[in-house]
Amino acid sequence: MNTFLELLITVGRFAVGFWPLMFVAVLFGVFKRRKGFGAVLRTSVNALMLAWAFFALLNLAFYFFRLDTFHLLPVEVNMKYFLSVGLILLPFEVAIVLEQRHKRINAETLEELKSLSPSDFEKLVAETYRAQGHKVDIVGTTGDHGIDLVVKTRKGETWIVQCKKYRGKVGEPVIRDFYGALRASDADAGAVITTGLITSQARLWADGKPIFLYD
Repeated sequence: MNTFLELLITVGRFAVGFWPLMFVAVLFGVFKRRKGFGAVLRTSVNALMLAWAFFALLNLAFYFFRLDTFHLLPVEVNMKYFLSVGLILLPFEVAIVLEQRHKRINAETLEELKSLSPSDFEKLVAETYRAQGHKVDIVGTTGDHGIDLVVKTRKGETWIVQCKKYRGKVGEPVIRDFYGALRASDADAGAVITTGLITSQARLWADGKPIFLYD
């Protein structure tokens, strides 16, 4: 058992000095996967940060037990370069973690919205407008042409709102119908709010018209 432990320590004392080569090997392995730039960047930073943390623990352990280690780089610059790499990687790693957390929260929120009933979704949208200081009437099933909310803004304008609790896509025909309802009303502008996805064709058709699209 002691012999095996001594072997591990010996290997570790040599391996810790090869951290620059290990970093190059990690990057080579990541870039071979040929993913998009964003995915490569995130994967590279995560992999390098993990490797850096591993070598940092090794360095700390050998320093604590006062064991000499092999250095591929000159001793006087080895630790400076190693710490500099860690300081460069850390902000990127923090940014990636925060981005992933933000995406996870958004995904959870979207799933919660999709689990609401259509009437509850309308009420939630209405409360959002009220929280901004507007007055809202929930028209719901009694409205014409799918108008769900009538919003009286703080500036005195009237908006009509259609709430689409979809899991699929909201296409151009839906936006065309809503625009017809908008023109037939006395409203100044309109909005279509959905838990689904508004297609690029629908957005292109609505461009330049007093319609706001939210998905």
